[in-house]
Amino acid sequence: MQIGREAGRPLRLLLVGTLLAAALMLWLSASGAGHAATADQTQGMTATVVPTISWGTAGSCTQNMGTADFGTVTPGVLKTTAAIFTGCVTSSSPYGVSVVGTTPMTSGSNTIPFANVDIYQQFTSWAPSTGSRCTTVSACPLNVSQSLFTGAPAASGRAVSYNFGTTPPTTQAAGTYAGGVVTFTASN
Repeated sequence: MQIGREAGRPLRLLLVGTLLAAALMLWLSASGAGHAATADQTQGMTATVVPTISWGTAGSCTQNMGTADFGTVTPGVLKTTAAIFTGCVTSSSPYGVSVVGTTPMTSGSNTIPFANVDIYQQFTSWAPSTGSRCTTVSACPLNVSQSLFTGAPAASGRAVSYNFGTTPPTTQAAGTYAGGVVTFTASN
């Protein structure tokens, strides 16, 4: 029986030798982590982000800038609008808001001059960093541009709340006046 074992030994030695040779070749062909060649190339990047600004309902602010109706007014007597109006500004950078009368209310050939129409600003949920003097009735006539505030931080739908007052001249002609337009400008 020994002869049979002796005959298988060269085959086993050959097999073990072949496996060792294959392992050695695999080890020699594998690259070590420190031997790999690398090269880096960088590329610069630029972008210009333009500021954006808009009016309209956004975030938690609902815009309500319908027609300001003073109702029945008496010449020489101050009358404010019953409604408080809300404009909503969305801006990607700090901004300010100004307002001016652009088309007066008319009745036939008669007008109520913007020197007799004021804006009165109400801050209900926030205060600007730089406010204006338009926080009392009759302080900001709309015949000239009025800065409501500057330096408001960027926001999505920041509320601008206000109402109007008018004191028609004591010689104001009777009539139903309409068609008045006020322009708000938000700028950053």
